[in-house]
Amino acid sequence: MSEANPPTLNAIGVRLAAIENQLLGTTLTALKSNPTSDAHTYNKIFGHYTHGYMWPCVTLGCSSRAAAFSREHLIPAVLDLERVLSIQFHKGALFYDTGLAHLLSGNEDGYERFLAMADEEDFRRSGGSHKRGTSNLRSGGLAGQTIVKRMQNACDLLNGKITGANVDFVFVMGAPPVTAPKFDVWRQKIDELHQFELLRIIHDTEVILGIGYPNSPDVGNNPFIMLRLAKALAHIAQWVESCLTLWQGVAGPGGALGGKLKADTDFGGVLSAAAGNGEKFAGNCPRGVTVDAELRKLLADLALAPAGVERQWRLLRILYIVRNSTAHTIEPALAMYTDRALLLNLLQVVFLSVFTISQLKARPMP
Repeated sequence: MSEANPPTLNAIGVRLAAIENQLLGTTLTALKSNPTSDAHTYNKIFGHYTHGYMWPCVTLGCSSRAAAFSREHLIPAVLDLERVLSIQFHKGALFYDTGLAHLLSGNEDGYERFLAMADEEDFRRSGGSHKRGTSNLRSGGLAGQTIVKRMQNACDLLNGKITGANVDFVFVMGAPPVTAPKFDVWRQKIDELHQFELLRIIHDTEVILGIGYPNSPDVGNNPFIMLRLAKALAHIAQWVESCLTLWQGVAGPGGALGGKLKADTDFGGVLSAAAGNGEKFAGNCPRGVTVDAELRKLLADLALAPAGVERQWRLLRILYIVRNSTAHTIEPALAMYTDRALLLNLLQVVFLSVFTISQLKARPMP
């Protein structure tokens, strides 16, 4: 390739920059000409970015370029113009579509950030009647469609399709495999902050499990991948405990997880008796190498236990041990940091524990 004929990609970059500069100028000029327009007019103005630039970039595989342009140039310029004119434009469409560009380029965190920005625009425009934060729950419309695969991947984990372990949703709940539509309906019935945390945990698990990435056989046991999976396990256990605390209410026992489990009036006494006593159910937490031994035994016994309390107390004891073993320190000597099969099994079982608690406390089920 001669110097007289510059590389095609460089030429494309120069042309894209020219288009971006033109789009930036057109948008700012339109905003100056319509400083106090209604939301519909603002949507048309910001639609130049969406329809004239973002979607063409997406179809050409350049969604990250569209995301970076809006994030680094267009939105800062619009915000600066607001300050100069001392007014506020309705920027919901711009923020939301910029978020979509981030999502389509694989930047999930950027998408969440811009969803929150669009959410604040709706809150301001509605005079406070819009409930802040609901956009990030992705419970309807186009936002809902962005987590269809996430709902399915969560069900694949619960149904044992990822781990191959038979202690799955059918085994634990005595019900048919959970489906993505039913799971999505269920998660929208739980507390909003717990919904959002669940979505983030599932996302983190997907990424670290390598779902949607090339299947490199060696990376699964990489120490840093295993650490991230172990942290996802810790987050699931923390989330389950938080759900339990909320469902127990202000009159609940409070305190550490052991006390919450043993003193729960809906199941604590029955499951303590099934285990032998309260300490065998949610006390006498093992330390060091005894953690591995007890977890492996509990998992093996759980797979053979009859339905009902014999499965329930073992499953919640696993939750209890995992929560206490991962809450405060990283203990790389534990098998969960090196044994991928064990770690995946624990991910599945601890995730399932929230439904056991739901069942015992007569909460909604998927």
